[in-house]
Amino acid sequence: METLSDAEVLSAMTHVLRTMTGNPDLPAPRSVLRSRWHSAPYTRGSYSYVAVGSSGDDIDVLAQPLPEDPRDPR
Repeated sequence: METLSDAEVLSAMTHVLRTMTGNPDLPAPRSVLRSRWHSAPYTRGSYSYVAVGSSGDDIDVLAQPLPEDPRDPR
């Protein structure tokens, strides 16, 4: 996927959406917003997963936005 252009991804995405919805006239998305995890210098293809012993509550905590005030102890 990372080697494809945005136009190629958009075309493939539109085909999948039209096929899955059964609507051949479904309008194409206006744009594509995607990450490039494999080539990003700080991730290099990494992914996240729920570790053994973790719970859904842990995921909820990680999903919280960072505090705007750097003195906030959260």
